[in-house]
Amino acid sequence: MLLLSAPLAGALLAQMGMGTTDTILLGSLGRDALAAGGLGAAMFFFFAGLMQAACGGIGILIAHARGADDHARIAPILRAGFALAAVLTVPVVIAMAAIEPMLDVIGEAPELSRAVARFDRVLMLGAPAALALAALRMYLAAMDKPRYVLLVALGGLAGNAVLNYGLIYGAWGLPELGYLGSATATAIAVWSMLTVTVTAIWLTPSLRPHFPNGIFAWHGDDTAILKELFALGWPIAITTGVEAGLFVAGSLMIGTLGTTQLAAHQVTINMAATAFMVPLAISQAANVRVGYHIGSKLPA
Repeated sequence: MLLLSAPLAGALLAQMGMGTTDTILLGSLGRDALAAGGLGAAMFFFFAGLMQAACGGIGILIAHARGADDHARIAPILRAGFALAAVLTVPVVIAMAAIEPMLDVIGEAPELSRAVARFDRVLMLGAPAALALAALRMYLAAMDKPRYVLLVALGGLAGNAVLNYGLIYGAWGLPELGYLGSATATAIAVWSMLTVTVTAIWLTPSLRPHFPNGIFAWHGDDTAILKELFALGWPIAITTGVEAGLFVAGSLMIGTLGTTQLAAHQVTINMAATAFMVPLAISQAANVRVGYHIGSKLPA
């Protein structure tokens, strides 16, 4: 459990570190930029995180197949997992496209709503990569390769920091985009992390047979696997949505008080969310280990 959960915890902490980097650099632009960027990121990662949680069955089913020594089933599970991730990208895109009227209905200041909407329209470009990356992270954890997840996350943390600074301030010949530079950097970082992850899988002999082995070819049994993934994923997504929704609701309520209060809240909530990453990693590791031992007929 420790060998599996420790790299996953490190990866999740690195992911939170990306948010911390964004917060620090946005804060240097002033409270308005921090409030808009912080709320925009919170809204995006709420919807994206909800859909990522719905992909939680991928790791469980793959671990179960490994435990049962049914390796021929792993590629179809991964293929169905990618299909599920693609479908779940659609609600994220729709939510981000409608974010401004949503905030107006809640009672946010019109200037804040417009700024958040602009931020989220840029972040929205990273939604497909974020969902596909979540599927591959679960696959790698189930295949006992959590170090790949950690190394990619650390690389993403470093790349995101450099791109954030460069695109916010126009350093090193990059365009000066202000607070939108943070969203642009995050979208680029997520796509880069996905590219590196796919490359690492392709270069690993034990993983290559699963990907991209017919990844875009649909077979008869894939529909049944997709239904099984959805059946496992939706309770996880609802639970995650209720928990994360409480934090997002708090941000939205505080946003009606003003940008100063919202900016302060974003800094504080980022610290609280970071502490949550370790138990979250342990829960992900528990899912994989339980699935593996049930598959191997050794539940005790």
